[in-house]
Amino acid sequence: MSAPTRYRAPAWRGLNTAEPVYTRVDVQLEADVMHALGTRGELQRMANIGDDSSAFLRLDAADARPLFLKVVSQQRGSALEDAEMLARWLQDAAMPVVASERTCRLADGRQVWVYPFHAGRPPNAQLPDLTMIGSALGKLHGALQQHTLTGQWRQQTDARIQRLMNVREAVARGALRAGPDPLAFQKIASDRSIALHPDMFSELGPRTPLHGDLNRFNMLISDDGCAFLDFEDVPHSMFPAMLDLATVIERVVLVSPDAGAQTQHIQALLNAYRAEKPDVDLERGFQALPDIQRSIALRSLCILAESDSPGLHAEEWSKFFGLISLAKGTIARITTSTGTGIS
Repeated sequence: MSAPTRYRAPAWRGLNTAEPVYTRVDVQLEADVMHALGTRGELQRMANIGDDSSAFLRLDAADARPLFLKVVSQQRGSALEDAEMLARWLQDAAMPVVASERTCRLADGRQVWVYPFHAGRPPNAQLPDLTMIGSALGKLHGALQQHTLTGQWRQQTDARIQRLMNVREAVARGALRAGPDPLAFQKIASDRSIALHPDMFSELGPRTPLHGDLNRFNMLISDDGCAFLDFEDVPHSMFPAMLDLATVIERVVLVSPDAGAQTQHIQALLNAYRAEKPDVDLERGFQALPDIQRSIALRSLCILAESDSPGLHAEEWSKFFGLISLAKGTIARITTSTGTGIS
């Protein structure tokens, strides 16, 4: 069974996007990075991304195109290796992904992961963006199904979910008090209408490898379409395809202040996806959206209970409490008052 992980702050805080805030890089870090890469140029830090354990940088080299750099601990770097290997495999399969070009090590043991600087932006709740995402995600799912490690990924998914099921049960019976509002979390964990088990939502289709973390910061929109990044969650994300689509609907459409006609935007996403993956039962998946959203949020809360039991990172806890409320409110109203409109 896989072991619980330490708390790792998300690269971006909250649910809404923001432009990077650039600041000067520490003189020693700048010297170390330039030496490791064997180049010269202007190095800037994205100050509103990451935490104390990681640095996200932009390098405008004197003799090359701009680069995006992740400077991470040795332990974090080891965790990235499999994800970046998968990203390069997808890139070789002509999938729309952002993959690292190389990695190197600083004198203090930290790793520098080097990526082309992608000029794309996070998606907005606009019809063209949702159409791009749906098409690209259908292609991505199709490619991941062909990977040789799908059997191993299923086992890892089962082990992880079993561990989180144990967390849920401990919270539900009061043996584990976690988060800034333990009683509110206990009430959610005790709600047996929220599914959390390896075969959840099997009625929506077979289990398939998913991206697993489709927040707005892991999708980049450009004139060429939508590109995906950050594939760390793929090895423990074997579920019906609708779970990835539900995350996009939640994070891009339903929490966006500019969502407008929400149903129309959801239909654009699902129609574009269906053009690539006609075998997925999207009509049934649309009706199951509230249940899927609550399940995803409970899973996230159980992960937080493992890694941040005292509830020190209240903003993250609040985010998932809010998403459960969203599932009971806005999402439930949409799915009961309208049809899918999927052509």
